[in-house]
Amino acid sequence: MALVEQKLNQVATELRDVAKVLVMSKPALMPVLQKMIQAGAMLMQEIGKSKQEGQQPQPSGPPQPPGGEGAQAAASPTMDQGQ
Repeated sequence: MALVEQKLNQVATELRDVAKVLVMSKPALMPVLQKMIQAGAMLMQEIGKSKQEGQQPQPSGPPQPPGGEGAQAAASPTMDQGQ
């Protein structure tokens, strides 16, 4: 999983570079790039959750519904737009 995180961080860096060029040359494509960034952030969030679950004992009782995941993923500093 460390390799996956490393590669995703590399992708995030590349997407920031793409955003810098795209915003100047093809701004109409920025919504597509933003969706890619959000998907990457969601993936990183899920990887972080699975790491935490592996380190912590599972709580007993019914599972609790997750809250606010979409807002957290969109605000991830790892996969931001770099603007």
